[in-house]
Amino acid sequence: MSSVFGAGDMRVHYVRRTRNTFRVGGGRFLKPLPHWEGLYYRSGRIYEYGDGYDDSEIIETVSTPTRLSRAARVASELKIEKCHYNITKNTETHHTSDYSITEPSYRRDGPLPQLVVRRGQPFDVTLELTRPYDSKKDDLKLIFEFGKTPNPIEGTYVEIVLSDADEPRQWGAKIQDMTANYLTVTVFTPPTLYVGKWEFRVDIIKLADEENTTFRYNCSQPIYILFNPWCKDDTVYMENEKLLDEYILNDTGKIYVGNQRQIFGRKWNFGQFEDNILDCALYLLGEHEDAPLKNIFRGDPVRVTRALSALINCQDDNGVLVGNWSNNYRGGTSPLKWKGSVAILEQFYTTKQPVNFGQCWVFSGVVTTVCRALGIPARSVTNFESAHDTDGSITIDKICTSDGEKLENGDSVWNFHVWNDVWMDRPDLPKGYGGWQAMDATPQEKSANGLYCCGPFPLSALKRGEVNIPYDGSFIYAEVNADRVNWVQICWHKLIRFFILRVGKFISTKLPSCIKERVSSSNQWKPCTEPDWQDVTSEYKFEEGSKEERQSVKTANRKGSQCCKDVYDQPENADVKFELKERDCVMYGQNFEVTLKITNESKSERTVSGCINVNTVKYTGQMHEKVKKEKYTDVVVAPGESKMLTVPVTFDDYMEKLVEQCEFELCELFTVKETNQTSVENINFRLTKPILIIKAPPDAQVGKSFNVDVSFTNPLPVSLNCCELSIEGPGLQKPIVHRKRNVGSYATFTDHFVLTPMKKGIREILVSFNATEIEMIEGDTEILVKP
Repeated sequence: MSSVFGAGDMRVHYVRRTRNTFRVGGGRFLKPLPHWEGLYYRSGRIYEYGDGYDDSEIIETVSTPTRLSRAARVASELKIEKCHYNITKNTETHHTSDYSITEPSYRRDGPLPQLVVRRGQPFDVTLELTRPYDSKKDDLKLIFEFGKTPNPIEGTYVEIVLSDADEPRQWGAKIQDMTANYLTVTVFTPPTLYVGKWEFRVDIIKLADEENTTFRYNCSQPIYILFNPWCKDDTVYMENEKLLDEYILNDTGKIYVGNQRQIFGRKWNFGQFEDNILDCALYLLGEHEDAPLKNIFRGDPVRVTRALSALINCQDDNGVLVGNWSNNYRGGTSPLKWKGSVAILEQFYTTKQPVNFGQCWVFSGVVTTVCRALGIPARSVTNFESAHDTDGSITIDKICTSDGEKLENGDSVWNFHVWNDVWMDRPDLPKGYGGWQAMDATPQEKSANGLYCCGPFPLSALKRGEVNIPYDGSFIYAEVNADRVNWVQICWHKLIRFFILRVGKFISTKLPSCIKERVSSSNQWKPCTEPDWQDVTSEYKFEEGSKEERQSVKTANRKGSQCCKDVYDQPENADVKFELKERDCVMYGQNFEVTLKITNESKSERTVSGCINVNTVKYTGQMHEKVKKEKYTDVVVAPGESKMLTVPVTFDDYMEKLVEQCEFELCELFTVKETNQTSVENINFRLTKPILIIKAPPDAQVGKSFNVDVSFTNPLPVSLNCCELSIEGPGLQKPIVHRKRNVGSYATFTDHFVLTPMKKGIREILVSFNATEIEMIEGDTEILVKP
């Protein structure tokens, strides 16, 4: 006997009859119709085969010319043995080869490599067939499905037939190559495609005896399809491709912190290509229980980034990070201890619960990671002297008493605030509003939709003061352009007003490596000497005090200060000059002095009285604790004379009162007896910390371990307790924290560890030391990893 599978095939199959169907191994019920796997014949009917099933009747598969001619033809039809995604080739051309999920796992039981491509750009799949493909007899249909309930009306169910025509901006597929039993098909996707994981299936269709016979192959792995800033038809297209090396492909960077006089960059591990990061980003958009995006909006970067600005914080939707500005971080991680986004997103993706805790630079770092992972160009941006306008007046009112004590009124000016710029066109707006868009995931004020989200808002509109277009223009405009107004309360009903145009200074980001010279908004003194610091203030606002800047404020429909109507301005005959001397770098642990220079520029004697205050402050501008206050009464200054008033501050004075960024506010408030002149000035300065020295070889090899040594000297006259060393680096080391011994006063800490590179290329090692007495002693170094 011979079977339908060919001569000599004497396999016996076990089938159990139940009415008009047969039950086979595993308990499946099979339809009594021609199918495409193994076939069985009984009483003129054909059934699929399965494994043995106990207590079943035995049926031999035999050849019967009259009854099995149809079965024999169907069984010999073209079938797919395997689908090859050509991951290496596709990911190289799609700039996605750095994603860890596209690489073979080093573990025997690890996950299979995944295909990650970008929309609007063709990619190839190769079908391994049971025989050569014959275009005259065979036809293919490719099926793509998106989301839980795909349907063609929403565009989440797509069927494609082979065609040589390449319709612009449309789905399509054509044969690229036929070699023996291998058929390579090129797939075209539209540049507006929904971003996410698409299931892929292939139908092989054969016309025989006036009836269609179909074989369906279900690919076990989905295809990740992302935004494509290299595609001209994509709304996130960036013309200068070299910039994408920074804004898409760079997995480390800097986030700038400090104050407007002392700016420094903190290295940050964005890690957008690490194991679970892309899946976490897609989970936020689609699978998260509070995900605000429908499938039909997941191809729109405006909608996506607006949703992310809400989902990265957890105020409304059980999102990624819990904000905490209390200086009490029990039950979580101090925001200062985070060195990157990877540990945060992996914890969130694993637990599906918000991570404790974050502040503005942490929220921004996570946004940059998620946007770059999805294919949206993004950068973290820091605004120094950043306004938080609570009443929408676009003025920030600060009131203090005649003794220099601050009165809280809700408005604040943060030493710095970090948000994000994302790059995209704005087809929802008139032409001219594309390019960088500001967005902010730090929960500060609710947006018009009732959620803690902010942006995206075009920088071009921001610069011109056009705040009424979407989204949240008034709030963002105030952060960089509000007038800061200082008030001195002379008595309970009288105030003196001082206008100080100082909000929105040195808006900073990391300079892309393709830009050789540092670009600054003006020729003024620079507060940062790091070679990769970039001042982008001119992209946000016109030069302070210029006609264009004042017109921008007017266009923004400024209401003016709402502080008090019973005011009078500072007299113009101010002939005594008061100048707080800026501090040079002071190391944490050292004593320092605060100096006020008073110069009498008149021809008469002047008598001044007032006070100098030294306070520790949070980076949000809120006072933390008073450190020292010195009062002065009837200080006589002769005509043309200068006098120096000095307040000494010791380590013991401030040790227990410092918070977060080691920031101080120095404030002077003086009045001139003869002229009623009043002077108010405050400046911030920050203590510096030692740098963690890292020694590592200049190069290494994938899979081969190398040693790293780290060290620093404790600058404090006290021991450091509860010490931790945090290590991470994309392609080198997943985030890890090691407990370390205590470090004595003025002692040198040394340690070493071993790293094993997982990826080739230039890699960065990021290390941070934290203790109860001092946090954020950091260092970093680069190493070239060879294949």
